[in-house]
Amino acid sequence: MMLCAHSLTKSEKRLTDPQRRSRRAGPHERPGPLCRSWLPGGEQTERLVLAGLHQELLCDAAEAATTLGCARDAIEFAGRALALDSFSERATRLLMRGHADRGEVPRALSEFERCRILLADTLGVDPSPPTRE
Repeated sequence: MMLCAHSLTKSEKRLTDPQRRSRRAGPHERPGPLCRSWLPGGEQTERLVLAGLHQELLCDAAEAATTLGCARDAIEFAGRALALDSFSERATRLLMRGHADRGEVPRALSEFERCRILLADTLGVDPSPPTRE
């Protein structure tokens, strides 16, 4: 799984390095006036889209690690995804699953409680049924 973590880190660098991205990207994807005219909010919007894709990639990696039985990697990937979006129930579920797979049930339950309190205090809602299961 170390190879997967290394590959993901290289992918993250490619996503976040604007000079590399602009060299490989087509003209419609380059940061600059054309991009700003296509997207409301310009580069800010592009960064938000890329951040969302980054978070989704980390969750996908955590899911793959869970499937492969690599709980420690799943915890690392899910934790990084949760650091990007503390409201992500998917990342919370993956982190809880990783802890449970390692036999760390109290840590899994504390993650659920953190999520429940965050959603209740901030949005006034409970976690979704998949998170509560």
